[in-house]
Amino acid sequence: MKKYRVTLDVDTEHVKNFDMVIEADSVSEAESEALIEVKMNADDYISAYAEEEEEEEDKWKTTTLPFLI
Repeated sequence: MKKYRVTLDVDTEHVKNFDMVIEADSVSEAESEALIEVKMNADDYISAYAEEEEEEEDKWKTTTLPFLI
């Protein structure tokens, strides 16, 4: 199976401009609803970029270094 290194890019302007009025019974419910809204539209806020990782040969191969006194 191939391995991919994935990085995320967050649209900070979109996050800064998040402004929503939510009807709720409590502050925690309003916060939860806001997070649900963000999760449902995560691709508006966050982009993921993947690059295939090159496999290292003998990743666990040990190297002998000279010992200096």
